[in-house]
Parts: sequence; C-alpha cells; structure tokens
Amino acid sequence: MSKCFFENGIRFECQKCGACCDVEGGMVYLLESDLQKISSFLGISLPLFMEEYVTEDEDKNLVIKDNHPSKCRFLDRKSCQIHLVRPVQCRTFPFWSTLLKDENAFNSLACPGIGRGKIIEADKIREMYVEHRNFLARICGFA
Repeated sequence: MSKCFFENGIRFECQKCGACCDVEGGMVYLLESDLQKISSFLGISLPLFMEEYVTEDEDKNLVIKDNHPSKCRFLDRKSCQIHLVRPVQCRTFPFWSTLLKDENAFNSLACPGIGRGKIIEADKIREMYVEHRNFLARICGFA
C-alpha cells in the first residue's frame, strides 16, 4: 500500500460536541446488526424500536427517523443517548473511507476532536476504513 497521510496515525478524541450529529439533511443509516443492539440498549422490543425509530429511505435502506430537520433524534443536547451501541456510520467517524482519500478534505472537517487526544494508529484507522467501506457497500447493495 502506498504511503498515505495517516501512516503515522492521527491524533483524535471525540469531544462529544454533537457537531457530527447535527447536519442539515443528514441521515443515519442502520444495518440489521444495529437494530437489536440499539433496541436492547434502549430496553424496548425490536418491533417497537422499528415502529418508533426506524424508517426507510427512497432506496429502502433502514435509517433513523427524523424528528428534527438536522440533528439525530438520539442527540440530547450534545450527548448521544446510544453512544455505547451507535451504528457503524457513527462509530467510524471521522475515519470514513470517503474522507480518508483526501487529506485536505479530512483536515477541513468541522470536527474539534481532530488533532486532540491520543494518536489513533494507522492499523486501527485502516480497520475503520474497511468497516466503513463495507458498510457503504451493504447500504448501496454491493454486498
């Protein structure tokens, strides 16, 4: 693999500011594996979770229902109510495959956690890259 901008790792620590959860037009996609984890964490049945919190987008992908024009419905002030069981899309941010292709795009993110905290090693970043890429393939119907 050719040298990439994160070869020496990236300093990152989530600041729990909620900025990545409050994006106009943003959608949080869910995989089947997320459904049971989140419903169990919330202490509700899977059918009730599906009814109250899940809908489909125009391509029939599962997404968290909107209850606000921009922010995720699980964002309470600046705190994620499901942080311990958050979906792949959330868990892998900012190390998305789409963002790691361009150092300038990555560095221009409005994420105050970039450049703070411990260094995330390149191998761990690659794991999240692959996890996010596989996630995209599943929601786009390629897997």
